[in-house]
Amino acid sequence: MAPGIGQSLKAEYLAGSERLRLEFEQTRSGAAVLMGRTALVDSLAHRLWRHHIDPDLSRPQGLALVAIGGYGRGGLAPYSDVDLLFLTDQPSLAAERKDAIRSMCQDLWDLRIKLSPTTRTLEDCDRLHRDNPEFNISLLDARLLAGDYELYRRLHDQVIPRSVLRDWQELVGLLAEVNESRHHLAGDTIFHLEPNIKEAPGGLRDYNVSCWLALLSGFSRTKDWSSVLEFFPVSLRDRAQEAKDFLVSVRCFLHY
Repeated sequence: MAPGIGQSLKAEYLAGSERLRLEFEQTRSGAAVLMGRTALVDSLAHRLWRHHIDPDLSRPQGLALVAIGGYGRGGLAPYSDVDLLFLTDQPSLAAERKDAIRSMCQDLWDLRIKLSPTTRTLEDCDRLHRDNPEFNISLLDARLLAGDYELYRRLHDQVIPRSVLRDWQELVGLLAEVNESRHHLAGDTIFHLEPNIKEAPGGLRDYNVSCWLALLSGFSRTKDWSSVLEFFPVSLRDRAQEAKDFLVSVRCFLHY
C-alpha cells in the first residue's frame, strides 16, 4: 500500500470503527452497527478501486466489484468477513488486472479486515456449484460497489434469475443439507447455555435461510426478484424482525 493512502485508510477505518463501538455502547443497536460498518467498508472499497483499478468508479468496462453474502445484504458485524466478487465477462481483462486486484485485496487485509475475495466470470455464476452451493446462495445478496454497471445488471437481471429457475429445486436440496449439517453440529437443539448466536438452531443463519428460501420460492412463482417479506406470514413479520434485531445486537456485543 502506498504510504499516503495507507495511512489515510487506516486512520479512516480505525476512527470509523471506534465511533461505531462507542455508539453501540450508548444505543445497543446492532442494526446500526451493521449499517455503519457496511458503509465504512464501502468507502474503503471505493477509494481502493480508484487507486488500484480505475479513477472512475463506473469503469473499466468488463470488470465489476460486487459485494456478496453478508456484506452484500449489509450485514457486517464488527469483525465479520467481507465477501467480494470481482466479476468479469472478459477473462483476459481479469488476467490483465490480476496484480491490481491482488494489491487492492492486500490493502484490505493490511487493515486486518477478514477478506474473502473471488474472481469469477458470468459463466461461472451461471452454473450450480454443487461442491460449494454457498457461492450460489451468496449471489442472492449481490450488490454493486464499483465498475461496469451493465455487467452487474446482466448478473442481477439475467444470470441469477436464469440459473435459479433452472436449478432452484436442487439448490433448495443442497441448502437443506448444509442446514441439517449445521444443526447437527449444534446437537439439533435450541437449549444451549451458551448458544452460537449465528449458527445454532434458531440463530441468525436460520433467519438468513428463511429469506433465501423465500427468494427461491419467489423465483419459482414469479420468474423474477420478489420481496422476501411477501413470503412471511403477516402475523410473524414484526416478531421475526424483532428477533433478528435482538440476535444482531447480541452478536455485536459478543464481537466487541
